[in-house]
Amino acid sequence: MSTTVHDACGGCSGCDGVPKPGAGQYIALSELPDVPPDKAESEARGDFSPPYRYPFLVGVYLAINAIPDAAVIVDGPDCLFFKAEIVHGKHDLNSTLLRNDGRHRVVASHVYTDNVAQSKGELVRQLLERTMKSSAYGAILVSALPMVSIIGTHYDQIMRDIGPQENVDLIEVPGRSLAADWLDGYSDTLVALAKNLRLAPAEMEADTVAVIGYFMDRTEQDHLGNVRELRRLVEAMGLKLATVWLGNESCADLGKVSEAATLLALPLGQGAAQHLAERTGAAVVEVDVPFGLGRTSRFLRALGDATGRREQAEALIESELRRVIPRIEWLVPHTFLGAQIGFSGSPDLWPGFLQLATDLGMEVVHLSAPCLRPRWLADLSGFEPLPPLFLDVSFMEIQRELRRMKHNRIDLLIASSGMRCHGPKAVAKMEFGFPSNNHHVIHDEPYLGFDGFLRFVQRMANAIEKHRESLRHQGPT
Repeated sequence: MSTTVHDACGGCSGCDGVPKPGAGQYIALSELPDVPPDKAESEARGDFSPPYRYPFLVGVYLAINAIPDAAVIVDGPDCLFFKAEIVHGKHDLNSTLLRNDGRHRVVASHVYTDNVAQSKGELVRQLLERTMKSSAYGAILVSALPMVSIIGTHYDQIMRDIGPQENVDLIEVPGRSLAADWLDGYSDTLVALAKNLRLAPAEMEADTVAVIGYFMDRTEQDHLGNVRELRRLVEAMGLKLATVWLGNESCADLGKVSEAATLLALPLGQGAAQHLAERTGAAVVEVDVPFGLGRTSRFLRALGDATGRREQAEALIESELRRVIPRIEWLVPHTFLGAQIGFSGSPDLWPGFLQLATDLGMEVVHLSAPCLRPRWLADLSGFEPLPPLFLDVSFMEIQRELRRMKHNRIDLLIASSGMRCHGPKAVAKMEFGFPSNNHHVIHDEPYLGFDGFLRFVQRMANAIEKHRESLRHQGPT
């Protein structure tokens, strides 16, 4: 097996120098040979493998993908389209980032090494003026690859020279590919929108809230189901949900955040929520991602305390637990109790997952994420014993960890397509997170809230039992 830095971008001069797991790069358990300890130590000392994370621009694209009437112009060569293809048609079958008529929502300036120093942003100016003529967009964002960022083009000045537009907002997302990753790209896009997107001229309503920082990495029915579940829970407490940043809503719908008296800031939206609060005067309440029963209950209690509806929150929690818990009563002793499980996904889900696994009687033996260590990472010290946390690591480190899991035969690995495992000695695998190239959702399948908990647990149970059945047919190995 080999991994290369340029699998997803062709290795051109505009590459941001970061590998793209999931786009031609897979780490397969069955392909990993057993390595003697002395050789593993030698590998560790000479670890020159690429970092295991996704680039900044992928996060920007995911944000654009979740706003149907937004486009992004990227100052750089056409290799940036390869990053869009990580999302469009692979991870998200509903994505409209690219179009067969050529009217892509990702636009390249086609600057190359031979003309970048003389460009001075003129190509971006031309693309802005051309794209603004379309009535399809409520916002056009501008960013850049590192090869262009280093010359210091002032995109904000270009936008000021063009001037305010009646029907479209021009917004810069400063390129930070050399110092940040995809989660930063997503949250930076939210901050840029929070500072510059035009807001609806509406009166703030005390019983209206908005969710800021939902990580919508695709527009299939798992994430759309999450948005519906968030709305169901908010409305069940007698409140109105003005908007979800981001929730596959138009720029005009995102602008309705001005109606919300309370902004519920999820980890990826903490910065954006503060900027929105400065513009609207709303109160900011930092909340957990409602992943699992425990974190969903905390989410609702925080919402209840912020809006004077703690009694309604407790009543809703009790009602939902009475509905949900009997459905998993027999799954816990028969499928989950004592099982060892690994989870590789966005760190904003880690606290909820750890509590979910604990509630089901499982032992978490692996936690990883293809990203840098985020500043908002929750304190996980309350979950003991805590496995090693694999953040800001190399491909070689992840490979060694996968060998360990293969050797120990853990019961289930929940991970994206980038950690594919197969073959007779592989552990059970449940594909989840970004990218999910082989698991697509065309019917309601949330994983947040109480309904999401049931569907997520159902997927876990089916993956474990299916794998156990296959092992029974294989016999001893």
